[in-house]
Amino acid sequence: MTAKSAEVQTTSLTLAFALEEDHFDFANVRLSLTDCQLLSVVLQSYGESITVVHLENCCIGDDGYGILASGLSQCTKLKMLNLGGNNLTSRHAAHIADVIRLNRTTLE
Repeated sequence: MTAKSAEVQTTSLTLAFALEEDHFDFANVRLSLTDCQLLSVVLQSYGESITVVHLENCCIGDDGYGILASGLSQCTKLKMLNLGGNNLTSRHAAHIADVIRLNRTTLE
């Protein structure tokens, strides 16, 4: 990936978030570890207003989830969290359970 294509991808991710303030939807978008870092910062900043997180089929794996974990911890009003199809192992199962447990709303 060239620097220009990385910049375009990052800009696209930022714009997509801005369009859906309470919905964080990147389903079926292949995310690099750099993308996960950016998204984690966004989640940390806006987590209290995000109600839906769609990250299914993003190819994040355990390393990407590890990066996103601190941001997801800030999403205290989640109604829906979808992480399917990301090749996650049991390595982060306890953290995912904590995200659900600490949530102030009921997940669908």
